Amino acid sequence: MALNTQDPTQLVFWANGTSPDKPSGFYKFDIPADVDDSKDIKAPTMITKTPDGAFFLDFVSGGFTKGEADPTLLVGMSNANLYVLNAATGGKMLTRPLPAVFATPVTLDYAAGTGARILGPVSHGSTISLAVSPSDSNTVAVTGWPSITSNAGLEQVFLTHDGGLTWQNVTEGLREATGVVGKVRAGGLLLVDLLANQQHALLASTSNGVMVTYVGTANTSATATRNKSVSAAAAASSGWTRFGTCAEFPIVLNAALSYEHYSDTLVAATFGRGVYRLKNAKQSLLNVQQCTNPAAVDLIVEESSAKFFPPQQ
Repeated sequence: MALNTQDPTQLVFWANGTSPDKPSGFYKFDIPADVDDSKDIKAPTMITKTPDGAFFLDFVSGGFTKGEADPTLLVGMSNANLYVLNAATGGKMLTRPLPAVFATPVTLDYAAGTGARILGPVSHGSTISLAVSPSDSNTVAVTGWPSITSNAGLEQVFLTHDGGLTWQNVTEGLREATGVVGKVRAGGLLLVDLLANQQHALLASTSNGVMVTYVGTANTSATATRNKSVSAAAAASSGWTRFGTCAEFPIVLNAALSYEHYSDTLVAATFGRGVYRLKNAKQSLLNVQQCTNPAAVDLIVEESSAKFFPPQQ
């Protein structure tokens, strides 16, 4: 589920349908600003039915398309497809193949007859990651685990500027930047718009902290290649670098990234080393790009079991 970024009173979620009268689709809860009781929240309503056979492992709701606010926007992905519904698709959700097929998570089985879930181990969290540019819903980055049964397969990060019609492979240099011998475990993608120089900062969570590369906008990027024919020649030219020194951000597997543009704050959630906050994030990203000043991060939670508390206003 996700909040609609253009209307945060809408909590949007995808549900896998069980019958023709209960189809798979995106639904929303309308949550009034003055809600103080669960009774104030009405039953969810359907936003749109999703294509037959589609399933969603990640999605975003609301954003901008071609420079205009787009509250109806839905961009999601399965392990094999990108799904796009925005102001330019005529109200229809389009299905476009990803440049690589990623692993699907291990799901819990259900007992026959009772429908009770059979508890057991699940996969290692999310097997895929999706990031959508806040200023242009056609700019999307994806990555994922090649497999959950072995360490085989390529670890790759891809970028599109046209909603999945063409893709760039922007993986080149990521392994070298992380310095790992084993798996990079790229995930937790995030796109931060640096519109002052017509670029996006693409950040990736890895097994050695957060890495960043800089990619052009749709008008400045290199020519992309067609689906199923992604070329290293179309990779980002700036390469990857670690975002923050080891003294500022430990050598640890990072799980997720989020950015809050009003306060210009970046938050990173790690496995076992707490949650980190970076203020003045855009300037820090520009500083790293210009090779001037390292990024400074504030440790706000030191215990892995502790919850994240937002900074004081």
